[in-house]
Amino acid sequence: MGSLLSGEQYDRELLRAELPNVKIEKLAKPLLLNGVGGAKTVNSVVHLDMWIPATLHGQAVLAKLKHPVYPIDSLKAKLLIGMDVIGYEGIVMDILGRIATITGRSGAKVDTTVTNRDAEKMN
Repeated sequence: MGSLLSGEQYDRELLRAELPNVKIEKLAKPLLLNGVGGAKTVNSVVHLDMWIPATLHGQAVLAKLKHPVYPIDSLKAKLLIGMDVIGYEGIVMDILGRIATITGRSGAKVDTTVTNRDAEKMN
């Protein structure tokens, strides 16, 4: 079994409903995935394209991020995107300025809203 890691998780049933033609790849060996509710063993992965509205050189663009997502049976949250996407894509967060810069995408800038755990917007 592979080592404990964190990663994006997608409810398997919702994934099949929303993306019926997506290719689910079997992993060479199972991985132990750390997530909400504890660790889970995963046997498959999907490489999803995530499109994020951004600004590049003053022009509106869609930044494409390709990231592995692990299908999970009966995931209550339906979709979990963790902090590892930020590191993987080289995203630099400016919380006070409410801007995220995708350094791996020629400096595309994304407007952000920061919400604390109590779901109150931060000023």
